[in-house]
Amino acid sequence: MNEIINFMSRFIFFQLSDFYTYTFAVLFCIIFIVFLCKDKKNLNILFLIPLITSLYAGINYAFRFSNVHKTALLYWDIKGLHCANLALDSGLSPYNGMADCMFPNLPMLVAYQPIFLNFFWNISYLTFEIIWLITTISFIYIIYFCSKRILDFKSNILFFVIFLLGAYQGASWVTFQSGNIAIITYGLSVLFLYRLIVKEKQLGFFILIGILTAFKYHFILLLLYPVFIKKRIDIKYHVLSFLVFISITALSFYFYSHLYSELINDVISVQLDQGLKPYPSELPIYQYFEPILSGLKFNTIFKGLIFLILFFFLYREIKNNKELTTSDIFIIATFMIMIGLPRLKLYDLLLIIPCTLKFLENCYFQSFNKFSSKSIFLIIASSFFFYEPAWWWSNYAFYYIILLFILFLLQKATFLRRFSN
Repeated sequence: MNEIINFMSRFIFFQLSDFYTYTFAVLFCIIFIVFLCKDKKNLNILFLIPLITSLYAGINYAFRFSNVHKTALLYWDIKGLHCANLALDSGLSPYNGMADCMFPNLPMLVAYQPIFLNFFWNISYLTFEIIWLITTISFIYIIYFCSKRILDFKSNILFFVIFLLGAYQGASWVTFQSGNIAIITYGLSVLFLYRLIVKEKQLGFFILIGILTAFKYHFILLLLYPVFIKKRIDIKYHVLSFLVFISITALSFYFYSHLYSELINDVISVQLDQGLKPYPSELPIYQYFEPILSGLKFNTIFKGLIFLILFFFLYREIKNNKELTTSDIFIIATFMIMIGLPRLKLYDLLLIIPCTLKFLENCYFQSFNKFSSKSIFLIIASSFFFYEPAWWWSNYAFYYIILLFILFLLQKATFLRRFSN
């Protein structure tokens, strides 16, 4: 079947080089500058160019999955979790004792506390794949439904899915291909954010953040949402999140204390990559810290400081700026979280893509005559040009995110508007 697909793909899809892809993107920018600035009505037609090309490139890539990862056509991330569970059930290490279960020659690691690995059921992998496919489709709809009500964007689910697949150089194609668990973690996050913001039900959100933080530590940053939305820090609920996190960690350590040395020393401290560029560790200042801090630890501290600085300025802005809507505040919080993540990965973009869609609609419906709105549109459109979905080493999502955030603040933040004037 793989050979048939490869044979068909040579006739159905012609192969573009990066040179032609970038040339096409430059031509698009020229068309934008010459024509779009004259008439807002050209937006509908013009945005179809990157939208269609990104969909074409993504489908082309999907037909050639076996040429990208010959040993793992689909779902290698979830395969790692499945194998880790089998290793744990067999009394082996879920971190280094699952090689025989994985696809040949495919190195894989999990960096989660061992208590969570019990939830990846000991069933046949084929059944596991079917369940995962159903889960993915379900959570895509949940992300659409909940984010639409939080952000109040107008797009229907078909456009949302096409946008989701194309945004940020096709990052979601890689997320869904790998079967990364982010579809569940961020899907649940958006669901409970919807309950927090729209339904004003807080308890479930804070319990969820405690659980997710025990699963992946950076989810603690999501506590920024209730602080910004409610414009205050509710101590009792934040303490609840930390108590849930501590309780799960303590319970996991009680049952699996013999695995934590390996998890910390062999996985977290050694094997984790730095995610998407730019890396603060590439700054000249890092040479003074290199003897005592790894690149990832330096990035974490550096981004943490940036996050705190942004929080200091923007929290005051949110409290004092009466023009900001709930949607605006949600967008600000989301971009701050993305910028503050120690390792921004492709699958983390599931949280920010709905905000990016709202950006696009704001440009069209509200303030397209502004220079910043035209720049936002051009940046978003540019992120849809790719020959095939861009991976960690070639994806420029972080740069797009930073530029979009700056332009958004120039539009919304009163202290920046005064400065720019």
